[in-house]
Amino acid sequence: MTESIKISNSKVLKLQETLGELFTPEEVAEYFKVHLVTVYNWVKTKKIDCYILTKGTRKSTVRFDIDQIQKFIQSRNMM
Repeated sequence: MTESIKISNSKVLKLQETLGELFTPEEVAEYFKVHLVTVYNWVKTKKIDCYILTKGTRKSTVRFDIDQIQKFIQSRNMM
């Protein structure tokens, strides 16, 4: 499993160019048909990897790439 990494906002565009499309937690929740809180719980418990763009005291800004989502699906045998 790849580690979550913290990325400064100035590097977000470069990250997106390298990894392709990045998905928001809301998009991941909609895809899996779960509540947004569930996605954040998956991140908190390290069930799904993510990129941490900013880290706040109450909420972090995270994004997911397609590889992280596919690994999560395979780990849950959801295919």
